[in-house]
Amino acid sequence: MPASAPSTTFTGPPEDSLPDYVCLVCLMLAKAAELAGHAPEWHKLRDDGRDGPVQVYPWRPGKYGEIRPALVEGLSNMLPTDAGLVPLCWDHLASIETQTVPRVPPAGRIPPGLLKGRG
Repeated sequence: MPASAPSTTFTGPPEDSLPDYVCLVCLMLAKAAELAGHAPEWHKLRDDGRDGPVQVYPWRPGKYGEIRPALVEGLSNMLPTDAGLVPLCWDHLASIETQTVPRVPPAGRIPPGLLKGRG
């Protein structure tokens, strides 16, 4: 039976260092950056095939991006639409594009068939 790879633990930011209500997208981006930053190291541990102690990677403030407070619950264009309303900062709140419709020019002469009583 092959040996299991050592366990890996990411500590994440300490709770007291986070705002009370955090932006979900900021948190997910920070987690992705943390994983990507340590990937070569933990892939090497995983692939050596030996059991070992739990490898703990402490959170390094500022290293993985800012985790901003959530200002609103809304939709983000960085998440699937079925995620629904989630806590977001201003940067990750989805926006909409508005479209300007030009003023319709006056029709001018109305054809006789459209005038009441004529035609």
